Amino acid sequence: MKKTCFLIPGIDAGGIENYLLRFINFLPEKDGITIIVRSEKKGDLWPEYEKTGVNFRFQGVGFINPLKWFKLFRYFRKQQFKTVCDFNGNFAGITMLLARMAGVKNRIAFYRRSSNAFKQTWFNLKYNDLVNWFVFNYATKILSNSQHAIDFFFPYRQIRDKRFRVIPNGIDPDMFEMKETKEEARKFFHLPTNRFIVGHVGRYDPAKNHETIFKVAQKLKQENQNINFLFAGKGTDNPDFLGKIKWYGIEDICHCLGLQTNLPLLYKSMDLFYFPSFTEGQPNALIEAMMAGLSVLASNIPPIKETMPERAHSILINPLDSDLAALSIMKLFKNQSVEGELIFKTEAEMKFNQKTNFTLFLKELSDE
Repeated sequence: MKKTCFLIPGIDAGGIENYLLRFINFLPEKDGITIIVRSEKKGDLWPEYEKTGVNFRFQGVGFINPLKWFKLFRYFRKQQFKTVCDFNGNFAGITMLLARMAGVKNRIAFYRRSSNAFKQTWFNLKYNDLVNWFVFNYATKILSNSQHAIDFFFPYRQIRDKRFRVIPNGIDPDMFEMKETKEEARKFFHLPTNRFIVGHVGRYDPAKNHETIFKVAQKLKQENQNINFLFAGKGTDNPDFLGKIKWYGIEDICHCLGLQTNLPLLYKSMDLFYFPSFTEGQPNALIEAMMAGLSVLASNIPPIKETMPERAHSILINPLDSDLAALSIMKLFKNQSVEGELIFKTEAEMKFNQKTNFTLFLKELSDE
């Protein structure tokens, strides 16, 4: 692989970080790869990243920091990278400008969100417009894992602009093939074996809409004592999260596991995956749940509609509709025969095939 530099926000578990880790592990040869981490903290995924053997550089870029910009420009020029790929969406704008000044031929901005993720002040919005303009004018390729993201960030683009391309996430379906039974999986995570378990995987963040899940759990507890809820993801075992569980009076039917590494086994322990996010890029957790053969219930936001097959659109629900979500879960609980209507394993394996989609991304990195 030609000399390539990736820029990521951090090494905590997240969509960007998980995607790049999977991609690097997919590559047969890892020579020539450098990862610049904008955060100086070695996060949750550092042990896995360290095993890859690629070069690392912990260096902030900053929003308005000419000194950091000059250091990054000088580093680009010294290393003579053939490709620079920044996964920070609009905030790749500064990187694209510096890479062009340093003579990098292949400059890629990769969008992994489908909406802005900052406080909407006048200054922030103006700055966002500026770096978006930088991406549009200085990136040689603009990639995203969803069409919705491209439409959101570049509504003014020309349709014939060939720099824009959607490359869906890549996940290995073989990772969900395992010999363990559901009962064995539950015993591993210390979960009850005689309950219907509704699961959710995602960091504790407003975008993931845990509040609605709490309300659904509260409603179902009043109607039935045989449905439990499982939460996994960064922050789902912290005091604030556990305090919310207690405030809703659902602590006896909830299992809060925090960040987990053995996700295939975790999905194996569930009966239904519930994913009512407000906003997403292209949700890995939802794709994984589908590949694991789970029944899924998700919100009807555009990025999720794009992720799921068309036949699933009629069962997607408003992310705030806790009443309909509770009814849908109860319907599946009472009548297991409807399970097939909520399983999309085959479609997920075709659309998000790791070999196909990572090969597409590799081509974009290699072409100049």
